[in-house]
Amino acid sequence: MGPLTKEIPQIDLRSVRDIIRLRWWIIPLCMVVAAGLMFSQESDLQTTPQSTTVIKTFGAKDEIASLAVFGVDPNSVKEFPTFQNQLSSVRLNTPQKVEEQLGKSIGVLVSRTDPQVSMVNSAMGDGGQKFTVLSVGTPNYVFSCAAENRQDCDKAIDVFVSEVETARKDGVLEGLKNLSSSIKAVINSQNVTVPDLGTKLAAIEAISPLVSGRLSVVNEEILYSGGTVSTVKISTYAFGLASGLLIAILIILQLAFTDDRIRSRRKIEVLGADLNFLGEIRQSSLESDVNQTAAALVIQARLLGTTEVVLVPVGKKLVPQNTVGSITDLAHSRGIQITSSEDVDSLTLEKLVDNPSTAVVLVVFKHESSVDQLRHTYEILNRTGHQILGITLSDSSL
Repeated sequence: MGPLTKEIPQIDLRSVRDIIRLRWWIIPLCMVVAAGLMFSQESDLQTTPQSTTVIKTFGAKDEIASLAVFGVDPNSVKEFPTFQNQLSSVRLNTPQKVEEQLGKSIGVLVSRTDPQVSMVNSAMGDGGQKFTVLSVGTPNYVFSCAAENRQDCDKAIDVFVSEVETARKDGVLEGLKNLSSSIKAVINSQNVTVPDLGTKLAAIEAISPLVSGRLSVVNEEILYSGGTVSTVKISTYAFGLASGLLIAILIILQLAFTDDRIRSRRKIEVLGADLNFLGEIRQSSLESDVNQTAAALVIQARLLGTTEVVLVPVGKKLVPQNTVGSITDLAHSRGIQITSSEDVDSLTLEKLVDNPSTAVVLVVFKHESSVDQLRHTYEILNRTGHQILGITLSDSSL
């Protein structure tokens, strides 16, 4: 009897199907990894940006506008120092306070937007035109900061806002104080009589305690540089998923070529051995498979003129009783005695030498026994003179 020949690699669709059943997770894993790589490559993904720029715009409430009700022009209240000088002082002194509070230097730029200006024309009695320039609305304060993270910028801007509010409050109060002093001087003068000055003075003194200089946020903008995550197109994801699927198919085909496990009877048949395939015992059709396998075993034993058959496991230490029991009972009813032994590597010298004429059936287990194990078992038994009756294939779950 010739030895088991080397299997020639070829594509077996059933082997591919078995590999997919056992290694199905390769497909989604490859697809997810490929899509992730496409995302990271296109978006230039980084865990944190290299720099964050925070731009906040604050609006200032016109806290002296109500003076107009009492006949006082709000424009007559001149802040001191002027808002330009207030900002100059804040820019000069606040960075040190930021460093003291945060423990590091954070640069903040402070600017003030110009108010909107409109021009109104009116006709004069002599046929001429009179143009009047009006300032509409109040200017806004813009704070801009660049740092490694947003938290540092928020804290630094808060310090600057507090200082601007204090400077603005002091400037408005000083302007009201100066205007109030001027009105008091006129009232105390006996040479000038101006009606309603007392009402105007009372209005100024009533409003002064309410001045807070408080600013409120009207807009906020966050800019990132050196690490932004851009939007990835759907087509990129589709390409990544398709690439991952292709890679998964290549891996499965490679496993099908190199897979040494016996997963179907075809794996045994393509070995080219002069062995009888006695049958396959499957869990799904156990009763019929046992009857057919037992029948083939009895016929082959009668052809060899033997009444004793030993089942030798391939890839396991012992043949499970669930596999042996039913076949043993059926064969015994036809005068064939079946026993089971350990695998060839566990057999002693006496068991290998003393009964060389005993017929042997190799029991291969699906998805567990390998081609090398089958070839090794066959060669050992063949060299020791045992008669190999055939091969059966059994589900590992039996």
